[in-house]
Amino acid sequence: MNHKKRDGALITLLEEADNVAPGASSKAGGFLSSGKDWHKEKAVRALAARSCELHRELAARHGGDKKWDYRPIKVRAVLERLFEEGNSHHFHICDNKKQAARVRFGSGDDFDFSQETSIPWINAAASVSKAEILSDTHETAQVDLGKLCQFLAEQLEGAEGVEMHLETTLEEIIAEEKSKAVSSVRIRMRDGPDFTEHTLEVTDVITMVRIRLASFCAQQGGKVPHFVERASSIQGQRDHSIIIRNARVRDDLSLFAHIYTSNADNGGDKASDSDDSDFHIDIICRPDESVYICGTTEAAVDPPHVEEVVPGEEQIEELCRLANFVIPDVMKKADSSIVQQA
Repeated sequence: MNHKKRDGALITLLEEADNVAPGASSKAGGFLSSGKDWHKEKAVRALAARSCELHRELAARHGGDKKWDYRPIKVRAVLERLFEEGNSHHFHICDNKKQAARVRFGSGDDFDFSQETSIPWINAAASVSKAEILSDTHETAQVDLGKLCQFLAEQLEGAEGVEMHLETTLEEIIAEEKSKAVSSVRIRMRDGPDFTEHTLEVTDVITMVRIRLASFCAQQGGKVPHFVERASSIQGQRDHSIIIRNARVRDDLSLFAHIYTSNADNGGDKASDSDDSDFHIDIICRPDESVYICGTTEAAVDPPHVEEVVPGEEQIEELCRLANFVIPDVMKKADSSIVQQA
């Protein structure tokens, strides 16, 4: 927000929670990608490339490899078929780049998955039919978003032209009656044990798409700027993730797993089996040897505050079940060290 009566720009950051970025901004996987294999739309591809470039420059300037675990990573993908009954497990790894020399193995071939792909911690008991390499560090990287958000917040403290207020709620966006230009905002901020209301003069407002945005627009009775009203229609999901702290996996790798299950009684004919299910999980290895796993989602809930979003027990159990199939040796180390997030 820029104060039009000051010589320079004043940016005021308002955070509703009592800490910076308590939701997906700090709990997501922190996967960065650029290039046409990851983004089909030209405009999005250009934006992603610029984002990756800025992340790389920021990390180089401030030691991001140590402070927020920035590093280039390799990416692999696996399509797995798991029969719910019987002992027949089929892995398929496919080449995303459509290379002519595609590696194919039948389920009866004797193929050591862990040695061939240099992924010793994946389920090596399964047979492989195709091989897939999505990236080898040149266009993909990772960060720990929680650490990155904390670093950025620390940089703001005491910075000239920047103010940051925690436990502060945006109550109203006020526009000029004739020009419709934004002129001020009404906020409610913590003042000791109580909350007080204030009005800030502004020239620009940047709103983050949060779970409370739709209810905020409803409270304004149609008096919000058009761009805010449009953003309120965006529906989110409660994404679930777990972190295995003591995984002890030393690898600069991200693995995308697509799993579908079939009933072995019908021979695994996916087209005719109405009970088939599809699941996706992403497994990201981190520099501290922990493993971040995400995948199961559900329809969005709309609690008043982001801190009230909690993991669903069934979704976490399902995520652990799938992880136990893909990386059983890693999950055996988990014990009580699993961090649950939503």
